[in-house]
Amino acid sequence: MGIMGWSAGGVFANWALVSTDRFRAISTGAGVANWVSLYAETQFSCEYYLGGTPYDSRERYIDLSPLKYIGNAVTPTLIHFGENDRIIPKSQGEELYTA
Repeated sequence: MGIMGWSAGGVFANWALVSTDRFRAISTGAGVANWVSLYAETQFSCEYYLGGTPYDSRERYIDLSPLKYIGNAVTPTLIHFGENDRIIPKSQGEELYTA
């Protein structure tokens, strides 16, 4: 069984990567890996969902970032992004890959 997602689905796929070993393969596209760095890179308007800026709610941003739990990842994962995506830049995928 596999899972794939793009954008919000990429966020869900990233969560599956760090929270379960149920899948044989994961394909994640344009998914957030680190909410703190996403805010720094894009000022993406997520204050409403995450309870303020990372300067006000740093622990919440970190707790909701899949990278915090990357040590749990065991599933082979294909990471893909659009080269010029301004909303979720490919650096989010690079962070996930590097971790």
